[in-house]
Amino acid sequence: MICLDTGEEFYSSFDRETGVFIDNFMFTNLQTYFYMSIYESLLYDTDDKVRMESPEIFRVLGKRRPEFVRPFLEQLQKIAETDSNRVVRIHSLGAIKATKSK
Repeated sequence: MICLDTGEEFYSSFDRETGVFIDNFMFTNLQTYFYMSIYESLLYDTDDKVRMESPEIFRVLGKRRPEFVRPFLEQLQKIAETDSNRVVRIHSLGAIKATKSK
């Protein structure tokens, strides 16, 4: 696919399990900031599978663009301490560590 704004080629995928549309252009462009509220809402989804994978989005972004994740560190910390699902807690800690390491 070609971005109409910049003419850059990008690849996209749709994760059927989580229902999240992700493409590499979103991760490398400042437009990612506008998607953060969507990613934030996934942290509180009622489906455990979605909640288990949503912190992984923050982990990947935290490695590449920590400035996008820093506003959510407090929420991730609270989830890492209080969520009933062990995997969600572990993934949230991973997102925090990835963001703070940059």
